[in-house]
Amino acid sequence: MTVCRSWGAWRRYLESNHTQVGPPVHEVLRPADEPSVIAAGAELVARLGRLGERLAKKSDPLAGPETVFIGQIHSGEIYNQYPQECFSKAPAAGCREPDGQHVESAFREPWPAWNATTKTSVHAAFV
Repeated sequence: MTVCRSWGAWRRYLESNHTQVGPPVHEVLRPADEPSVIAAGAELVARLGRLGERLAKKSDPLAGPETVFIGQIHSGEIYNQYPQECFSKAPAAGCREPDGQHVESAFREPWPAWNATTKTSVHAAFV
């Protein structure tokens, strides 16, 4: 874990990778019941948006509100291939706690149920 400190602030990055077994396939050859790593990535974006709204309620007079947002999301190699992987990176920053552990805890809390719901393997790290 790397924590960048300035003026008592913390900054961390969530890197996540949603995967499923098997090679990428053409969009029309995808089995109808195959999990979607893009849908799982989209749900992550929505979750982080809601977390960002909650964090923004806490603010420091000098550093401003705590934040989390999606800075990068990527899936697929070409436009008509159904991907097997979705990568995202989201910076988070604030001042409330010394290391941002509360953000990681809020994000990981519903993780086991989410893995089962999306039917993808999700690997995430806060760095």
